[in-house]
Amino acid sequence: LHSSSPNYFSLCSTHNTTVMSYKEAHEAFVANLSGTSVAEIFLVSAALPPLCNFFYFALLGAITVSSQKWLNFAIQYTVLVVPILLFFTCWADYSHHIGSLLAVLPIAALFRSRMKTSSPAVRDSSDTSAASSAVTAFRAYVNIATAVAILAVDFPVFPRRFAKVETFGTGLMDVGVGLYVFSMALVSREARRQPGESLLRGWQTLAALLLLGTGRLVTTKAATYQEHVSEYGVHWNFFFTLAVLKMFALVMGFLWKSDRQQQGGFHFWSPLIAASVLGVGYQVLLQRFGLSGFVQHSWDGTGSRHDFLSANREGILSTVGYFTLYCAAVQVGRCLWSCSRKTTWLLAFTTVPSFLLFTLDRLNLIEEISRRMANLPFVLWQISHGTSVLLGLYLLYRTFQSTQAAKGDGASSRSKAAVPAAPPRLLSAISKQQLLFFLAANLLTGAVNMSMETIYTPSGVALLVLACYMCILCLMAVVLQWFTANESR
Repeated sequence: LHSSSPNYFSLCSTHNTTVMSYKEAHEAFVANLSGTSVAEIFLVSAALPPLCNFFYFALLGAITVSSQKWLNFAIQYTVLVVPILLFFTCWADYSHHIGSLLAVLPIAALFRSRMKTSSPAVRDSSDTSAASSAVTAFRAYVNIATAVAILAVDFPVFPRRFAKVETFGTGLMDVGVGLYVFSMALVSREARRQPGESLLRGWQTLAALLLLGTGRLVTTKAATYQEHVSEYGVHWNFFFTLAVLKMFALVMGFLWKSDRQQQGGFHFWSPLIAASVLGVGYQVLLQRFGLSGFVQHSWDGTGSRHDFLSANREGILSTVGYFTLYCAAVQVGRCLWSCSRKTTWLLAFTTVPSFLLFTLDRLNLIEEISRRMANLPFVLWQISHGTSVLLGLYLLYRTFQSTQAAKGDGASSRSKAAVPAAPPRLLSAISKQQLLFFLAANLLTGAVNMSMETIYTPSGVALLVLACYMCILCLMAVVLQWFTANESR
């Protein structure tokens, strides 16, 4: 186990522990961790989704696709999901070498596609379809990675450096919450410049999220379930954060309404400007007005949690940072859905935040990355990381679609229309059932933790449990998608 969890050994010296001492041992198992490097997180979480898709398409080109739905599901699960599970656990120490080696393959495919050219009409169609496919795959992989991590972190097979850091630093699981918000914003009505959501429907969604948050709060307290209090607070959880973001989005939706029809330029209340003002303003409050110290040590400097605000200070204040990320992701979505030269825009949203973060850090003008506060460095990191994953998937789907288009240029116009390389059915199903998939993952994680002492589980048993758990989640998404498709006919 990682050296940053010393309390775990003292609390777990004997295996025959009481319920309360096991709860404390479990909480110590996931607390006071220092994380890992941004580079390792990039290799494990940003390079893997495009690589898994690459191998899936390569496999489709080498074998004949079966008409059996369950066999296709088994193939997609093995190629698209199992590598994520393995690299998050027992293969984690090989991520630098294998990830670096495999990263060459999509680049080779990209150069291969450039050797073939297609007509402008086909390129435009392929470009639009590639953006849609990339977003679908991105949303699916955010859910897959999140689902694997929230259960795997409770087993010793999951490296402690990948767990959420206590205050400052970067861990693999710190990416999950940020990218979940990022993926929601990409497909929002504001990102697609569509008519705003009705107030009734918006409040219904808000009420549902509040109900889910309350349900999670009540069940965890009633079952004396282990809690990492410094993550969100005593009563707060991620469902409450999503509810607050939904409320903010409803308000900002009216301000963004006037620029929905503008395909170019920036309105005064554009998402990018809103993100910039919120991000800088929040960071000034953190660094110059003592808000950072309050989050770390409470009002009295002892870390007390006597009132509601101090008890839930991490969850409440971090919503400002998450909404800043949401606004920025809406702007990324607008560029992806509405602008030409999508590759240029995605490259800009990948490199500019990284450059800003690097420069500000070198000049000692900004504090370290903190998921606990969702500060500006965290937001910049999430924008860059999320867009890099999206860029990799977009280039991959664009490559395969361009290759197909080039092959069809000499054929009939009907052949030219059959360009899109759609994302695998499994990824589409997970993307469309995002919130339900996330809720089911939380419920199953709770069930597993209540039925076994995960922190004492051998690696082989842990991997088997994780594989079955992910298989159940993926099957649920595919079956629900199948029923939904049949009902709509």
